[in-house]
Amino acid sequence: STLKIIETELEGKGFVRIHSAYLLNVKYIHLIKQRDVEVWLGDGKCVVLPISRGRRNNLILEYKKNLQ
Repeated sequence: STLKIIETELEGKGFVRIHSAYLLNVKYIHLIKQRDVEVWLGDGKCVVLPISRGRRNNLILEYKKNLQ
């Protein structure tokens, strides 16, 4: 499968495309910065992933939706 197909299958389930190579479950977001996002992993570690300029606004919208 391509990431585009997986993205379509997960639409509306809290996942958002943040970069051409990354699909992210927004419930694990720790911090959204200007060009990257910090994400908590299952083992308690935090990783930093890049955000594409064109995908940042959509990330913020999806994150806000999942806060409710």
